[in-house]
Amino acid sequence: MIEMGVEGEDDAARNLDEIRRRTHAAGIAWAEHWGGRIAAGAKRRLTRKGGGRDTGRLAGSIDDQVIVREDEIMSKIATNVPYAIYQEGYRPGHPDEFIYPPKHFVPFRVAPGLLEWAIRHKVISRRRIKGAAEAYDQAHGGLVVGGPDSIHPFLRPSLKEHEDKAQRDLERRVRAVCSRKS
Repeated sequence: MIEMGVEGEDDAARNLDEIRRRTHAAGIAWAEHWGGRIAAGAKRRLTRKGGGRDTGRLAGSIDDQVIVREDEIMSKIATNVPYAIYQEGYRPGHPDEFIYPPKHFVPFRVAPGLLEWAIRHKVISRRRIKGAAEAYDQAHGGLVVGGPDSIHPFLRPSLKEHEDKAQRDLERRVRAVCSRKS
């Protein structure tokens, strides 16, 4: 019986395992860094004048987290605010397809906070409604909302702003791991 083997095979396997471990750690660090930057950029866009911000609920709800699986590392940037999709203007699963909430009439009796919002943003004036908002007959008023002017993308522009730098940074990190001596 003849046995054959490659000299240094154990060392090579250890080196590959070390490179895999370091690449994995670098990937997690990259996803944490860039996920945080993209989320911060989205929040910043919502706080700018004209960014569609009213209460800050949407900006405050944007969160990023790193999801690590055996075969992938992903940074997930999400919000639990149901109207975020309309604010962003994109349909989930169809990133190139814009959606616009259709224009529709919302009575103040259905959305009482809409009247205060309309007064605060000078969409209607207190004089026009003849007195304080509380005294207004909410059964007879409302606003037309929705349409193409109602979207204010925040996440997609932040992603586009950072994607080239993030790609170059990932390539740099992988090169650094692979060139490092074990």
